[in-house]
Amino acid sequence: MAETAVGALGAVLAVAFVLPVTTHSVTDGWIQRALRCVHACTAQAAARLAGTADADPAPAVAELEQLLARVRLSVAPLTHPLNPMLGRKRRARRVLALLDDCAREIRGLVAVAADPEASHDARLAAACWRVETAVEALTGGRDIAVRTSPAGTEPALAHLHGLERALAELAAPLRAPSGSPLVGA
Repeated sequence: MAETAVGALGAVLAVAFVLPVTTHSVTDGWIQRALRCVHACTAQAAARLAGTADADPAPAVAELEQLLARVRLSVAPLTHPLNPMLGRKRRARRVLALLDDCAREIRGLVAVAADPEASHDARLAAACWRVETAVEALTGGRDIAVRTSPAGTEPALAHLHGLERALAELAAPLRAPSGSPLVGA
């Protein structure tokens, strides 16, 4: 009986200490895919706002939701209450919160783009371009040029500015070193 309890404890410790270290590349892959999906959602919404009738961001939004579920599953060992790596836990929670912010802004942008009354203007095109550029910078390992632009009164602009802010804030936790000497060992 005691051997079974020790074996179970060993399995729990193996999960707590091994999974967070070995899932780094998998988690990074899911985050990269989610960011590329944010790019696709923004491009489709921009095309819809520009008047392209066949542009439909809804499938990309559905894919984004699935990818975010995969990210959550991948970082679950890091965000578990028994995980002793507090820095990695905080960083994983911050990334999840910012990805959720991105998803919320994308859903709002898509809802605005679905409105037949929504109109395209140069500010929307510029904001969509900045979002797409920010995603490309994040996925390519380049720095993000953060611009403080005033939020517009139009709902689409407000969502795009919120999306820009979340993407800019994502750069820090995604590029921060893990702080674990075991990574890469």
